[in-house]
Amino acid sequence: MKVTNSRSLALLTLTLALLFGPSLVRAQQVQGVVIDRLTRERVVGASVVLLDTTFSAVSATAANQTGAFRIQAAEPGSFFVLTEALGYRPTLDGILDMQEGGSVTVEIYLDPKPIELDSLKVAVERAETYQILDMAGFNERVDDGFGHFITPEELRRRNPRYFFEVFRNIPGVRVLGASLDGTMVEFTLASTRGPTCSPRVFVDGIQSNVSMGLESVVDVDQVAGVEVYSRPSQVPLQWGGSDSTCGVLLIWTR
Repeated sequence: MKVTNSRSLALLTLTLALLFGPSLVRAQQVQGVVIDRLTRERVVGASVVLLDTTFSAVSATAANQTGAFRIQAAEPGSFFVLTEALGYRPTLDGILDMQEGGSVTVEIYLDPKPIELDSLKVAVERAETYQILDMAGFNERVDDGFGHFITPEELRRRNPRYFFEVFRNIPGVRVLGASLDGTMVEFTLASTRGPTCSPRVFVDGIQSNVSMGLESVVDVDQVAGVEVYSRPSQVPLQWGGSDSTCGVLLIWTR
């Protein structure tokens, strides 16, 4: 990774400003381009993930048609940048120290590599997952800080075979059923020992009837991310807001 300055920095910043418009300077962020180290051509669609110092993903995006990207951190701090693209070796750059409202402009160079079938499948699936969640506004809502989120990284760590493993240890969530089918999710109204109710469930943004269990509408191995809003006050307006008296469960698939 190369942190640019002077005339090249000004030119790159101008290019990014034209691409992304006035929203470019809203928060502390990393912006830049992804470049093929050998050909010096821009790498389109590269997955760019911002990691904190514990190597947990903070936010993710994909390079656009010109290889440019912009990624934001909700809080100031020190970060790494993980960049992956089909046919290239992954690269981890940093540490980048992000100040309040600050911006860092970088050039990220990727080294081409022979494509292995297993690596190809993993890279494609991961890039598609990040893109799906980003387009759905998942990362934006994570930054807002309402509700509970199960990220792709967390799902990979859990590697769930059943839905009860997806929702394990989430505050305010009770899972009924622990088999291949018939898994139901309920939210507690007061405490973990209080009464429960059934939330509205949306799969890829569409309300679903899960009276026969979550397995009847989605396969657990297709889950890309989960949002849990166990209180009406947490629910985003597009999914009912405070009218969703028992909260909302959002499931996003690959």
